[in-house]
Amino acid sequence: MAKTVGNVTCLGLGLMGSALARCFVRNGHNVTVWNRDPEKRKAFEGSAAIAASPAEAIAASDMIVISVSTYTDATAFLNAPEVLEAARGKTLVQLSSGSAPDARAGEAWAQGHGIEYLDGCVLGYPSDVDADRCVYFFSGPQALYDRHASVIETMSPAVKFVGQPIGCAKALDSALLEVFYATFLGAAHAASICQAEGIALDHLFGGIVGILPWIGSTAELTNQQITRRDYTGVQATNDVHVGAQEHIVTVTRENGLDMAVPEFIIERYKTAIAQGHGGEEIGALFEIYRKET
Repeated sequence: MAKTVGNVTCLGLGLMGSALARCFVRNGHNVTVWNRDPEKRKAFEGSAAIAASPAEAIAASDMIVISVSTYTDATAFLNAPEVLEAARGKTLVQLSSGSAPDARAGEAWAQGHGIEYLDGCVLGYPSDVDADRCVYFFSGPQALYDRHASVIETMSPAVKFVGQPIGCAKALDSALLEVFYATFLGAAHAASICQAEGIALDHLFGGIVGILPWIGSTAELTNQQITRRDYTGVQATNDVHVGAQEHIVTVTRENGLDMAVPEFIIERYKTAIAQGHGGEEIGALFEIYRKET
């Protein structure tokens, strides 16, 4: 897609909001910024237009990107009559932290005020935004996304439209964050094992980087298995995985460490085995969680 110079307003200049505004400036767009704290606006002197109010900021652009702490924080200033008037007919791109229900409520609010609405999420830190390596997901009307795609897709090579139901982006964000947080909860527990056994943590965290290709190939296999609802394979059954997990339980107990993480993991696998999935592969874990449709 050809790069287009767009007019973009960024509302919210916290760590993430400032990084997003810098991203649009860096990619050659005409950017207007606003934040409740005038001190945070000063960093954009000379690189972006600085608005004195949210209504003035919104009036400057057709695409309004908002990144504040919560959706509630956003509506606190968006509901002002002069702001609603300025926003009518424009596109609000909501990148604040929130959930799929928040996105659905945001869309309903926008529709009630004649505002076009896209919802999105940012997977990464402000430093990832600054390095143009962040992952972004967007959802909402396909035609509306397409209208602004030439600007939105300059943010990173990893920008993806994930569906028209407005909650898709935030739900996917929550799903991936679950993987992220569960992984690093496991890593913290793993570090306690290494510390107790006198193993340098460089070996652990270097090893985590080293097994990323294995994690990736397992993710691809699991996707295929769940999609087919066929969990037969030749890699490792859940019976085998539980055998490996017993060793984790043993070394954790032997060192007097917190048992919550390994016990939670092994019990979920044992539940799958009790339901008849012991001879199947790891994707069968989906069956103990899946929502009946």
